[in-house]
Amino acid sequence: MNQSRNTLSRQLLSLDTDEGNLINFSTDLFFEIPGDSSEGLLSITLLDSNNRPAILRSASLFLLSEGQTQIEASKSETDWLTIIQPQPGEVLSGGEVRVVGTVRPYVEGPLFFELVTDSGGQIGTRQLSVDIAGRTFSFDIRIPYQYVNEMRDIRLIIRQKDSKFGETIILDSVPIFLTP
Repeated sequence: MNQSRNTLSRQLLSLDTDEGNLINFSTDLFFEIPGDSSEGLLSITLLDSNNRPAILRSASLFLLSEGQTQIEASKSETDWLTIIQPQPGEVLSGGEVRVVGTVRPYVEGPLFFELVTDSGGQIGTRQLSVDIAGRTFSFDIRIPYQYVNEMRDIRLIIRQKDSKFGETIILDSVPIFLTP
């Protein structure tokens, strides 16, 4: 993607693996830019079996019309987010999900918390403001949910967007189940 928020190249790879396992892969992405150079954003997303984003990481690029594209060293992703509650696979009820953890945000701007069903519908959302990027802080947030009449496969998604590109730059998630 470039700064004008245009997708320059997209590729879908089907990799046979279980979620959480390391995957080694290599690919070439071909693109065209109108000038000699352009800033860009490379995002790699792992989708779950229901095509919901499970993990996303991104890196800034300096794209050149000729020669080698330069990828900026990505920020350390170690422990950007630690979720204490809920735990993966936990069954929750009561009309809200309590999310407790710590975060070291990448940028100034809100954290987005979303509850997404197995069919892709969003049934709950909250935002948490971030004043200082890079400073670790604890959070305890409650996300109310609706439209759950039976046990549902839900993915709790926590993500942050970059204002420069207007896109999600980092995302992690927790698979849970909700009941009424």
